[in-house]
Amino acid sequence: RKDGEAKLLKAIDERVFALRLDLAKEKKTREEAEEAQARAMAEEIGRLADAIESERAAREEKYANALRQLQDEAARLGQMIQVERSVREQSEATIFKAMEDVCARMQAEVAKERSDREGTEETLLKLLEETLGSVENGLRV
Repeated sequence: RKDGEAKLLKAIDERVFALRLDLAKEKKTREEAEEAQARAMAEEIGRLADAIESERAAREEKYANALRQLQDEAARLGQMIQVERSVREQSEATIFKAMEDVCARMQAEVAKERSDREGTEETLLKLLEETLGSVENGLRV
C-alpha cells in the first residue's frame, strides 16, 4: 500500500511539475507576446506621431505658402494702384497744363483782337476827323 501511495504521490508530483512547467511556459509565452505587442504599439505610436508631425508641417507649409502668395498679391495690387495713381496724376497735370496753355492763347488772341480793334477804331476816327475836316473846309469855301 505504501508502494502504491508512493507511486501515486510520485505521479501526482510529476503531473504537478509538468503542469508547473506548462504554466511557466505559458506565462513566458504570454509575457513575450505582451512585450511584442507593447513594442508593436510603441512603434505604431511612433509612426503615428511622425505622421501627425509630417501632416502638421505640411499644413504649416501650405499656410505659409498661401500667406506668402496673399502678401505677394497684395504687394502687386499696391504697386498697380501706385502706377494707376501716378498715371492719373500725370494725366491731370497734362490736362491742367493744356488748359492753361489754351487760356493763355485765348487771352493773347483777345488782347491782339482788342489791340487790332483799337487800332482800327483809331484809324477810323482819324479818317472820320479828316473827312469831317475836309467837309468843313469844303463848306467854308
